[in-house]
Amino acid sequence: MVVAVIPVLGRIPLLEYTLKRLNNIVDQIICIVERPDDRQVCADNGAFIVNSYGNRLGKKWNDGFWEAKQFNPDFVLHMSTRNWFSDDYLKVMLPIAQNYEITGMLDFYQLSLYYRNIDDYKDKIEYINKTHKFVGSYDLDLMNKNLIRRELIYWKGYENYRKGEPVGGGRLIRRDYLDRVNWNPFDPKFYKNLDGSMIAKTDNFKGVRSKDAHVLAISTNLWGNKTKIDKNSNTLYSETRANNYLKKWFPEALNLF
Repeated sequence: MVVAVIPVLGRIPLLEYTLKRLNNIVDQIICIVERPDDRQVCADNGAFIVNSYGNRLGKKWNDGFWEAKQFNPDFVLHMSTRNWFSDDYLKVMLPIAQNYEITGMLDFYQLSLYYRNIDDYKDKIEYINKTHKFVGSYDLDLMNKNLIRRELIYWKGYENYRKGEPVGGGRLIRRDYLDRVNWNPFDPKFYKNLDGSMIAKTDNFKGVRSKDAHVLAISTNLWGNKTKIDKNSNTLYSETRANNYLKKWFPEALNLF
């Protein structure tokens, strides 16, 4: 059994589609939430709700992992609202994950969506405020009318002292590891470097590069917390290659955005 744990705060336009795709991959989703709008979307998609108000991200993550224990999972899938996984992700990764406390991908693709300055748009109040956070209702068609461009970038993985470490999104954490750390894989005091705080508790991990398993991170200029990718050292896909990639692995993204 695989349970996915996902902290939720905003990104409402993306959340519903992330959960729908995830429901086809894992046995149970756990959403760690603060806001009523987020809670409703998660509930509508069958997620188990964990409330965690005003805590640091490390504590929120741990709250979700602690609740995952009751489902008696073999693995917990670590992710965020912007992570999508290819259909055969677990088919490829689970046989490898049997042998390691933490298993994940060495690389991922990022789909970046750039919109016009929504502050100047007459219907901005429907889905964005001046801090570029989604509020209230939204209209995906309305958003896409303001879409300027899409970029697909390939990030090849960590370098230097973190070389070989799997990326955070898509890590499969084995149950015996979670038992050993009392289902608290993260440092609860941390706002950042959370992935590193998990790895610091084990030397038994595996990073995988596969042609048959992919992680897509979706980001926009409408919210913060984007992964910064150096276009000089990573691969920026042409529009044709980007469309072909999405059509093969993540057709919903091509249709939605």
